[in-house]
Amino acid sequence: MHMDGKTCIGERRSDQSPSIPILANETCSVNNGGCDSRCHDVFSGVHCSCPMGFMLQADRKTCKDIDECRVNNGGCDHYCRNSVGSFECGCKKGYKLLINEKGCQDIDECSINKGGCKFGCTNVPAGFECTCPTGYKLHWNRKDCIELIKCASSGPPSHSSLACSRNGKKDTCSLTCSSKTLLHSDSDSSYIFSCGTPAVRPGINSKQNTSHHCIETMVLPIKQKASFKLKDSRCDLLVRGRTSRVEENTRHGNAPATCTDCQLTYINLKCDSSWKARSRSLRSTINKKITRISLELEAEVKVDDATANCGISCLHQRLERKIKSILKSLRKSINQERFVIRLASIEYEVIQRGTAGRERGENCLPGQQRMWGKCASCPPGTYYHGQMDQCQPCPQGTYQEKEGQLLCDLCPGADANGPAGASNLSACGGQCSPGQFSTSGYKPCQSCSRGMYQPDTGRTQCISCGGGINTRHEGATSFQDCETKVQCSPGHYYNTTLHRCIRCLIGFYQPEFRQNFCIACPGNSSTDFDGSTSIAQCKSEGT
Repeated sequence: MHMDGKTCIGERRSDQSPSIPILANETCSVNNGGCDSRCHDVFSGVHCSCPMGFMLQADRKTCKDIDECRVNNGGCDHYCRNSVGSFECGCKKGYKLLINEKGCQDIDECSINKGGCKFGCTNVPAGFECTCPTGYKLHWNRKDCIELIKCASSGPPSHSSLACSRNGKKDTCSLTCSSKTLLHSDSDSSYIFSCGTPAVRPGINSKQNTSHHCIETMVLPIKQKASFKLKDSRCDLLVRGRTSRVEENTRHGNAPATCTDCQLTYINLKCDSSWKARSRSLRSTINKKITRISLELEAEVKVDDATANCGISCLHQRLERKIKSILKSLRKSINQERFVIRLASIEYEVIQRGTAGRERGENCLPGQQRMWGKCASCPPGTYYHGQMDQCQPCPQGTYQEKEGQLLCDLCPGADANGPAGASNLSACGGQCSPGQFSTSGYKPCQSCSRGMYQPDTGRTQCISCGGGINTRHEGATSFQDCETKVQCSPGHYYNTTLHRCIRCLIGFYQPEFRQNFCIACPGNSSTDFDGSTSIAQCKSEGT
């Protein structure tokens, strides 16, 4: 056992000779006996020792740092970082290091001023989610709530279209999307591709409402579903080219049957291929791929197009007939293997006839590129460029939060010019700075008026100091800019109704000066007394 009480040192056997002989005439008074650290005079010469966290090496002179993280991760729950003579534990985002400086516990961010959420806050593992009441959706800044748009009156501009054309006996259809696209692929024989956002269905709770762009009204959007079955084929998003056959046919005088004026707000395409035997007795020898394509469409009725001769009901019937006609042409084009998805002027084949392997020969899933002999999904901030057959950074003014996608989404805002390779909305430029706000969260922005403050970027409104309290100036960025009557010390918060400092209740703490809230202890822990000033005073039950 080493002097540090933790390290075991290999014992030298009698048949082994030391790498460096111990000289009886050595003394600590000369060059510290050659020791790196501590030196002790003994009968045989000198004896070297090392401080805690270091190990004496085979030469019996040199000390080397012990990497505590190599054994059982140093006892740390998440991260272990070795340092000279010691080590430190760290936690993942959304977790807090416990008092023992090794364990990690999920912290309820909602306990800290509702996580900055405007309406409601729900704690989730390693994070939190803001929620909104019925009739509102979550703003892109993920904290504010904005009123939903009525689908029947003023839906957002359509970014989806489905067009078909005929050249002789051949039908060609293309599905075009320019934004709000999502690709999910968990195997090389199936994928789900969606474009736009679906309308809210009746009975959906408010948490699900946050992802939709509009709410149902008296005029419901048209919803159509269709399914197609093909033999001896497989799902495959291979690049077909940049020139659309639909556009070629249009130039040659064949007017396409299109639904671009249908205001398609949501398209969801699911392609799945599976093996099927012709007979059970020959299952091992005569297998063929069966591909099933499921398509779901949603389109909005243009209320402004209603006339005395054709009202809302009439428009609804017209739109429904038009979509059904498009689906008939689509069925023919799928059977003829002439159905493509168009993204950024690049066409992708939806299916491929035969059971041959992929043309790229690398057997990677859609949205993946081959790196170091393996398939890897394009990371967030990039998209798969079909013709270049590799991942490319999102252009300026766009972003992509998910991996393995074929397109980047446009940044919101009129002057959103974020950097290339943006992986989230916050990287898009033009957001209002702290102390500012706007109805969209983007420039042009207004400064928070006196008596208001805003600590975050891209918010739609400012926070009131409360109790008629004013701020020293416009554009305040924190509650500390509010001119309170007293400066509350740690362990207290300022009550804007009573205009005085109140001690934090048991189970809460506040480590900073001049705050208007206290922080709840994490998990099932609590404090022994009120007025606590640190999370270290939060204790689990039974401790």
